[in-house]
Amino acid sequence: MGENGPVLIYQIGSLGDTIVSIPSYRAIRRHFKGRRTLLLEARLKEGRVMPSDLLIREGLIDGVASYVHKTTGSALKGQFDAWRAVVSHHPSAAVYLAPSPRAASQVKRDKVFFQLCGVSELVGFHPVDLTPFAQRDKDGYLVKMPHESRLRLSRLLEDGIEFREDDFNAPLLTPSIEDRMKALDWLTNHRVHPERKLVAIGFMTAQEVTRWPLDRFQELGRRLLDTGQVELLVTGGPADKLDAERLTTSWGDGIVAAGEFGIHDMGAILSLTDLYIGLDTGTTHLAAAVRANILALYADNNQPGEWSPMVDSYEIVSHRVPCGGCRINTCKVTGHPCMAGITVDRVFEAALKRLETVPA
Repeated sequence: MGENGPVLIYQIGSLGDTIVSIPSYRAIRRHFKGRRTLLLEARLKEGRVMPSDLLIREGLIDGVASYVHKTTGSALKGQFDAWRAVVSHHPSAAVYLAPSPRAASQVKRDKVFFQLCGVSELVGFHPVDLTPFAQRDKDGYLVKMPHESRLRLSRLLEDGIEFREDDFNAPLLTPSIEDRMKALDWLTNHRVHPERKLVAIGFMTAQEVTRWPLDRFQELGRRLLDTGQVELLVTGGPADKLDAERLTTSWGDGIVAAGEFGIHDMGAILSLTDLYIGLDTGTTHLAAAVRANILALYADNNQPGEWSPMVDSYEIVSHRVPCGGCRINTCKVTGHPCMAGITVDRVFEAALKRLETVPA
């Protein structure tokens, strides 16, 4: 294998996918000594969160090769742009970190593409056995399956990329001293109740199927504030700032952090919280990566255990439904029962129990 030549790493997705791939990146760094470049869809640059932002800081990649995604132009132009991005870096190897549920036909198509680009060594281009993704117990509910991070590593192992258990060691991301000092300064200037425990609320997610109604976050926040024990901080991106302000206005209290930070600063903020309450989205995985105390609200659209936060201290609140495992982005069932079935009572009680474990 060409361990010393340039390597191109193909990953799909943004923040959450990047974080669950960190154990794979650690194994890749140990195996390949040459320059490691991430092949990235150019459309991801429109947002503030870039996989490369995290991976370069952690020393897991050396650079980025971008291409125009086919949905932003003609399919042929997108394919040509991707081909040009690959061949211009003259990689001796390409490593595949696509999501595990990818169909065998898609994996084969991707493999053929890199072969046509002239890449001689292809690593991880193997379909994952999808049988476990459909397994159910005697009551018809989804059964727990291995974590997505381990499924990705299993494909690399087939081509000799060995991993170690310490590849999963936390923290997966380490805020710098500068990041932490900036976060501390910001909190010092914005906190009204510094004597209370700090609880971050991540209320937004890009996928409709994983959302919890905003009015339930309003009720949850009111109940938490009524205990007199916590101060609430609302996270999110620039597009979430208006709704974040609506939440704090409805509570008559709380701090809006939505739209205030880049990814590294937000990680530092989350590392300083006593509890993070969020949904199945990238910010929750970021909180896990910096070893936050996590309470996550998950839809039943994926297999249990598949996308759990990668941290020791977490709890998932979910509601199992017969239609679980749909793997769709927008629920087609009236009332969205798997998220609607998560009550404010359950989340509030779980939050209090997790806060009890935090030193005063």
